[in-house]
Amino acid sequence: MKRFTFCCFGLFILFFLPFSYLQAQNLPEVISIRELDMCNDVNEIIFLNYYNQWCDNVTAQSKGASGWVMKGDRGDRNGEYIFAWTFDHKNTRDYYFPESDWSNYPQWNAVLNKFQFHAPEQKLVETIKPYTDYVVLGYTKIIAPVLGEVIAVRYFEIEKESQDDFELFVENEYHQAFQDHIEGFYNYILKGDRGADVGNYILLTIFDSADRRDQYFPIPQGPSSEEYHKQWLIIESTAKKFNSFVPEDLDFKYTDYIVVY
Repeated sequence: MKRFTFCCFGLFILFFLPFSYLQAQNLPEVISIRELDMCNDVNEIIFLNYYNQWCDNVTAQSKGASGWVMKGDRGDRNGEYIFAWTFDHKNTRDYYFPESDWSNYPQWNAVLNKFQFHAPEQKLVETIKPYTDYVVLGYTKIIAPVLGEVIAVRYFEIEKESQDDFELFVENEYHQAFQDHIEGFYNYILKGDRGADVGNYILLTIFDSADRRDQYFPIPQGPSSEEYHKQWLIIESTAKKFNSFVPEDLDFKYTDYIVVY
């Protein structure tokens, strides 16, 4: 187990989409994360073009599904890719994929049959790591969950006997405190629902812009700014309660990801 810190974040920076568009979007209820290892001999432009087309077709041909392609900028997977498959709501994911095991799903096959592009003959990906579907805890209780310009991710665990109390705290106190009291800054807790990391959690910290992130955390893995600290004092008791659920020796591996599509 490793120790939790509040100030160091792995970042998904959404800079290719206009921020006005991002502001109009809600955080999806389900985010399915897949790590990709691109083949060494593949042209990066061809790789990105394929995944960009895939995302466009999923958005166009499905109802409530989409995706992000992201490249590591800092941390453990610097220079590596990750694909986040998103579903607006959990029941959307369950409609297209009723079970966790890969199977012949007619609803999803109908979407694939409408795709208007073809994969290149060259093999693009060496390995696709096992996936995890993460569900936002208490999603229906959150008013207009925000999808901002920068998303930071941290993986963590909670002891099994404490999970029920932790999730009640998140749904009834934690999300609301962070949504209301720090300008341009939101925290959400997601729980692994299917796949490799079932039962474990991730913390998503969302900033309304990259400038806001740099304003609050000017140095990677460094201390927060005085301005952020002053606002954080308002929700200090909530943050301390969060830490009371987290094992003392917990820490986080992190990667900063830049969304390239």
